[in-house]
Amino acid sequence: MTDVLHSVKEAQNLGGINLKIGSHENARTYRFYPIIGPFCGDNQGSHHCACIKTGKTFRPCRICRLDRVAIFDVDSEPHTRDSSITADIQKEAFNGLNQQLGNEQPTAHEKVALALCKSESIQPMLSHMLSMKTPFPGFSNHLLFPPDLLHTVCGGVLKNFIFWAFVIIIKVSEVDGNFKDSAATLDDLISAFPIQQSCPTKGLRFPKGISDFCKAASSYGISSKETSTSGLGGIDHQYIPSLVLQLLLAIGFDGDILPNTKNWESAKYPKLKKFGSLTDVVVSAGFIVLDLFYTLSRKEFTLGQLQELKELISTAQTHLHRLFTVKQLLIGSKKPYGGIKLHMLYHFVVAILYFGSPKVFDMIRFEKKHRVAAKIPFQKGKYRIFSYSHIFNVY
Repeated sequence: MTDVLHSVKEAQNLGGINLKIGSHENARTYRFYPIIGPFCGDNQGSHHCACIKTGKTFRPCRICRLDRVAIFDVDSEPHTRDSSITADIQKEAFNGLNQQLGNEQPTAHEKVALALCKSESIQPMLSHMLSMKTPFPGFSNHLLFPPDLLHTVCGGVLKNFIFWAFVIIIKVSEVDGNFKDSAATLDDLISAFPIQQSCPTKGLRFPKGISDFCKAASSYGISSKETSTSGLGGIDHQYIPSLVLQLLLAIGFDGDILPNTKNWESAKYPKLKKFGSLTDVVVSAGFIVLDLFYTLSRKEFTLGQLQELKELISTAQTHLHRLFTVKQLLIGSKKPYGGIKLHMLYHFVVAILYFGSPKVFDMIRFEKKHRVAAKIPFQKGKYRIFSYSHIFNVY
């Protein structure tokens, strides 16, 4: 490993390596810069390692300087955070924080740095990854924390779609007597779905229907948990695409589960008319996000495919925004979307350009070990308090 890092450092000091790509007569010389692999982790873990605050903070993205009020603006192109500036601010702020903890007065520069940390949602800590030498000028070490496929798409975008679609179905069944049995019909269709079919995914069995996994909407009231997807926690993330496909095939285009006319309840919900039929809103969003998932699952990309991916991400964000807005109109809420995962889709294109296919920095290979390495010891531990002693006792 030391020899590998030494060779990478030498290549960086030389300013990159020239390589010829293509056949002999059409070969072109390109400049390549070696980059140490990205940090693989879920969104919260990546935020912590990047020393960026999580939750309802002013700039919630660990890669760019996104303003929270523009989190759903698909046309905005926020600037990438400059890791050299971040590292300088953190150093001054860290010293100032230590002065405050020691009941001493920080200097004027340290006060400014602490204020900048607050306004830029930066933790006043020393991050070694952000202070590392960049592989080439203009590169930011914040790009070393890319979004991963498992938590951002499967556990984020696809789960949001399932929950929002189910909330819409429940609300329509409560308002319109013609669709009062929609949720029950949907449960019957999904529970009877064949396990194996000629599709690129494996069907899942739901003996009690999907309602059993969407209790946040059906049991506790829609308005109480407007954006929660905790009811889907019992499903393995890698099978979420299968559930999306089952849901779309069960809803269909016939108008049996959701109305397929633009003028549905126009007197009660006049703003819904401009969004089209509810069937089109849900189904079009579902097929777009599935297309996005399978596109991101490719093993390699060309520059042309990256441009197509960028357009697909923008389209998916637009459809999901429409779906979320329709859901909020139906439940009578004005609360804006506060998540970060839909925005993180924007950074997949640059991450693929630098690090390759998302399969390279996906967390699925590590998550598969949870059952053996963590869940079994946790379940067998006293009071279910996790510790390393539980692992030794179990194994």
